[in-house]
Amino acid sequence: MTLQEFLNQLAREPEWSTAGPVTPATRAITGDTPLHAAIWTRQFDAARALMDAGADVNAVGEDGYTPLHAAIAQGEVPLARRLTERGASWESVNAFACSVREAARRSDDPSVRALFEQEQLVSTLPGRIGHFRLESGHHSDLWLDLELLCLHPEFVRARAVEMARRLAARVPAIDVICGPLVEGAYVGLMVALELGSEFCYTERIADIEAAALFSVRYELPAVLRERVKGRRVAIVNDVISAGSAVRGTYAHLTSLGASVVGIGALAVLGSAITMFADEQGIALECLTRFPHNLWTPDECPLCSSAVPLTTDPSKG
Repeated sequence: MTLQEFLNQLAREPEWSTAGPVTPATRAITGDTPLHAAIWTRQFDAARALMDAGADVNAVGEDGYTPLHAAIAQGEVPLARRLTERGASWESVNAFACSVREAARRSDDPSVRALFEQEQLVSTLPGRIGHFRLESGHHSDLWLDLELLCLHPEFVRARAVEMARRLAARVPAIDVICGPLVEGAYVGLMVALELGSEFCYTERIADIEAAALFSVRYELPAVLRERVKGRRVAIVNDVISAGSAVRGTYAHLTSLGASVVGIGALAVLGSAITMFADEQGIALECLTRFPHNLWTPDECPLCSSAVPLTTDPSKG
């Protein structure tokens, strides 16, 4: 059905019949817009066409529902993502005092809950768009300010509890949780508390070769090294993209005779760490996943376009 066919169909409905020719901005007697109607009737192609035609993604319709409320209620995650990208607010509250965010949190649909976790993470961890060299040596157009993560300890604690539950179900008998400093260790400590396991951490060691990929090492303090020998260890981090900290921690733990049995993270960006976990035969658990642009320096389109590189935004 084309957009015009959808609008013509609406014009024949009683609640729209007094409005004259129906356009993307028309209101039904209920207060709904055609975008609301398209979502409620699951005409998602029409909904996308309406957005492309400039429909108001934050229009308040019947009972105070916005289009994003409707998409969440319908469990239509791809459309909800598109609405979010177009500026739809997660804070809008309907007539029943329920925000979009709260509706998603309460949803029984796993895909909606995953979208909620992603939105929570994005809103909690402000990111920057630009041209960045990551610790792994890869280039990306996204930088997350992970230093801000533990400004919200209750946010982290609740997700650490869920991470502990998932790891315990997937990987029984974890002896030790190991988290790479800085923020990964904080998350790991919370998971260890929940599991009742021992906890250790790895520290970043200076670059071996600044131009190489994965040149940063992560090692346990000397006094902890004997404690992991022969033990079943799960590595827990905050957000993993290329996985430099996790890979470095894994290499050091296995060199000490530890058995790395799992990897956990609040979020995984892209597919690099999934491929690594599969190659090593390690269980990987995360609360949410994002697509992510990650390039080697030679393949980076931003370098090809002469976009200036910021090597470490965390240092200003």
